Amino acid sequence: MENQKEVVSIGIQEMEISVEFTSIARILTGVKQFNLHVNPQTTFLQILDQIAKQYPQLVGQLIDPQTNRFYASNLFSINGQRMLRDDEMDLCPNDGDRLIILSLLAGG
Repeated sequence: MENQKEVVSIGIQEMEISVEFTSIARILTGVKQFNLHVNPQTTFLQILDQIAKQYPQLVGQLIDPQTNRFYASNLFSINGQRMLRDDEMDLCPNDGDRLIILSLLAGG
């Protein structure tokens, strides 16, 4: 009988989420939507930070440069089903979620 070693893969599995820009965010970036690959422990706030780094034209317009959070009139909608409150930004999305950036004062 041959000795066989069992191979166990231990690694952080990535999730894919999509980010959709509407109204002013779409105008500023020229982008309708893009996909992000994140680990399962990534929070909405960390995603917003990543968006700010990738699209710096949003900083100062939708994202407060002092706090790295949305200004009060901007937020994430999750899958078009519910609005994410500022006190929920430390939560994590689910694999396949669609985050829509909404600017409430600008319309949709």
